[in-house]
Amino acid sequence: MVRQASAQRRTLLQAAIAVFARKGLKGATIRDIGREAGANSALIYYYFEDKEALFTEAIRFVMQEFFERLAAGRRAFRGAEDRLAYLVDSLFGYFAEFPERVQLMAHALLAESAQLAVAASSFLRTGSATPLLVLQEGISRRELRAMHPLHAWLSIVGLCVFSLMTRDIGARLRPEADPTFPALGLADRRREILALLVNGLASRGGKKVRGRRSAKK
Repeated sequence: MVRQASAQRRTLLQAAIAVFARKGLKGATIRDIGREAGANSALIYYYFEDKEALFTEAIRFVMQEFFERLAAGRRAFRGAEDRLAYLVDSLFGYFAEFPERVQLMAHALLAESAQLAVAASSFLRTGSATPLLVLQEGISRRELRAMHPLHAWLSIVGLCVFSLMTRDIGARLRPEADPTFPALGLADRRREILALLVNGLASRGGKKVRGRRSAKK
């Protein structure tokens, strides 16, 4: 059971995102989320049936905001690279602005696939998942390889989320461990991921690329 949206419900969801990002579904408690929100447990149970329902709604909240941003910025694309760059840059931009949300999605991808599937299903049923619309358009125009757009989108999300979650590893490696290993910034990571995606997802008639020099910082 999920009650009508309100400012209180939004505050609870934002607190839940922060707590679930730090502790995951299994490690977090309703009491933790109440402390984060400055609310009591009774209020949380008024809006959400249980912790699992709250976790699912937190994922849906993140997806909804991201899809709305994508829809607002959607444009005509100049081919596979431009189309994929739009998705990759949007993911990096959104999660750079809200780092706790990439941690939440990482928990969902790695350990809570059932809740992630429930959260995503509402967008799939209504056809309001902007990334899938963008990818399906590219597939229909033969810019991208023939495949289900959801498979393509999951690959894109997986690459971007994993890259963002591991961005500190290179910086923490001692130079003597591998002196040739470059410490990549976010712009470099976006460029490399885009190159992988274009070379993997673009149709055979599409142009292969080694990387985007114009990736934003």
